[in-house]
Amino acid sequence: MKHIVIYSLLGCVAIQVTLWGTEKQDTLSPEETLRLRLDAAVAVLRDDRLDLETKSEKITELITPLFDFPLMGKLALGREHWQSLSAEQRTDFTALFTVHLKNAYRKKLMLYTDEQIVYKSVLNRSATRAEVLTELVSEENQIDVSYKLRKIEGKWKVYDVTVQGVSLRKSYEAQFHEILSKGTPADLLAALRNQEEETE
Repeated sequence: MKHIVIYSLLGCVAIQVTLWGTEKQDTLSPEETLRLRLDAAVAVLRDDRLDLETKSEKITELITPLFDFPLMGKLALGREHWQSLSAEQRTDFTALFTVHLKNAYRKKLMLYTDEQIVYKSVLNRSATRAEVLTELVSEENQIDVSYKLRKIEGKWKVYDVTVQGVSLRKSYEAQFHEILSKGTPADLLAALRNQEEETE
């Protein structure tokens, strides 16, 4: 799980480039969306004028618009467990899961060491869904990373990342199922809160 989070969040830097107008974003293909945003994020990470804290803040500001955090959380929880939560618990879970993913990225930010992103192909393309295959290449490793996106309100958003054949969503789903099979939704929310408190 550790390596999945590292490479997923490193590779999937989803950013809202401010110089793009709304019309331009609406016309981008899924691969163009991913390529432009990843390239811009890498530029931030490579900027030697910025300290680590500033880079973290900039990337955090830029990462939010592309991820479909509510859908990611709902899929990670699974239909059965999602339905077992009250409306208030669903809201709390989505908020906590979103914060968890953002904080996980910040913790792994220092691991960036000039890897190259190679864009390979697009699978299962439709009007509203697509999977973009990429490869994260360094001198020592070649890591296959695929991004699943859906189009919502005219914009492509990432809802799952698969690294070396292992889905980030399924990894979280296994963790959440283990907690909920032994406890309650309140226990899951408490576990997420405790994780964030430990990172502060």
